[in-house]
Order: sequence, then C-alpha cells, then structure tokens
Amino acid sequence: MSRIEACEGNDVKVVWQGFHNIQETAEEKCDSATIGAQITDFHDAGYVKTFKNNELSAAPGKTRYFKDSSQCGANANRIEVSCPPVIAKFGMSVSRIIACEGDAVKVVWKGNHDIQETLKRTCVSKEIGAPISDYQEPGYEKTFRNNELSAAPGETRYFKCSSHCGNKANRMEVSCPVSAAR
Repeated sequence: MSRIEACEGNDVKVVWQGFHNIQETAEEKCDSATIGAQITDFHDAGYVKTFKNNELSAAPGKTRYFKDSSQCGANANRIEVSCPPVIAKFGMSVSRIIACEGDAVKVVWKGNHDIQETLKRTCVSKEIGAPISDYQEPGYEKTFRNNELSAAPGETRYFKCSSHCGNKANRMEVSCPVSAAR
C-alpha cells in the first residue's frame, strides 16, 4: 500500500509495478464501495502516468482511497492520498487563510480567545450567530470540518475574539478564490 500526501493542484506520478488499474473507493477497505468510473484502465508494469487534474489528490483535511479492482489486498495494490488541514494561528495577529467549503481548518490558539464570526473585518462589526468556539487556552488545537471556518468561492468571512479584538490582533479572515468552485 502507498500512502502519499497530495493536495488539490498537486501532480501525482504513478509507476506501475504490475498489471493494475486505479479505482477510487469510499473507504480504505478493499471491499469498500467504488466511487465513479475507474481513474485509469489496466496497464503493465513499468507504465508511468502523471495525474494533473486532481484525480489522485485530496482537499485540505481529507483522505481519498484507491485500489486495483482485481488485486486489492490489505497491504497491497492500494493508495491512500491525504492533504493536511489548513492551519490558522488565532491570536496575537490577524490570521489570513484560504479555506474553501469542504476544507478542514485546524486552529491553534495563541492566547485565551473565543472565535466569533462578524459581518465585516472590523472589531465593532455586527456579530453573526453564536460563537464558533468558546474561550480556549494558548496551545489548544481543534480541527473544524463542517465549514465553520471555510468560505464559498469568491467569499471572505471574518472572525474575531469577542473580548480581545484589535486592528492587528485576534482576528481571522478566511477567503476562497472565485476559481475554487468544486
């Protein structure tokens, strides 16, 4: 089995070691349900292909699973592709990150702060909804996986600490480029 790190936009080069195809699956197990059509047909050992259109890459904080349709084993003829989550350091500065809908965002607290969404980037901007997170101590880490800290293509979202917001501190801006439509 091969475990690789490849985020969306990365090219992935595969060198065949036998007669295999590549099929995406829902989970890591060989008997897991397949997703879509096979990525590539069967090829002999020595065949080389570089995948350039995200066929074998993952979104931030996600893992994708692939297998050979006819010769999958617990430790053979499988590929796991993962991409680490987007990292946001919250507190002591303004953290500007790119995180699109579906991306996981890992927050590392740099002070005793909560996370509150706001309408605009200023500290006095209207708050939107309940806090995303209660106050946490410095060094606390949490990964958000349900779009709490991601943006739609072309959108920027703003967050602050309710008690310690400043023009250059304890704020976060999360954007997603227009071109990121998935």
